[in-house]
Amino acid sequence: QPEAGEECDDKNIATLDGCNNVCQIEYGWGCDLDGTRSVCVVIPHCGDGKRNVAGEDCDDRNIDAGDGCSPLCKVEQSWQCSPAANADACTGKVTRAFSSAIRDECLPCGNNAECLFYA
Repeated sequence: QPEAGEECDDKNIATLDGCNNVCQIEYGWGCDLDGTRSVCVVIPHCGDGKRNVAGEDCDDRNIDAGDGCSPLCKVEQSWQCSPAANADACTGKVTRAFSSAIRDECLPCGNNAECLFYA
């Protein structure tokens, strides 16, 4: 049973099992008391590597911005993400190339996109 200041107590000091080494519930987990110890299960959420929450367009197993899949599990501007074995794989920014005829102009390729030019 959890003691004062503990959110959970699974009778070990392991991390990544729902109840961390200082008896706090880890992000994306839920814990219930089963007799004298906490039993923890993963709650589907953005950042768990699976598109299992309504509205997720991608899930790359983190909630970092700037890697193609936003902290809200939306594909970031100018990126492409596709399902992979353990999480979505997001590939680099999509760019367009322009002929030398318009070399001095960079037409919008999307917000914050890069433009490439052919000589």
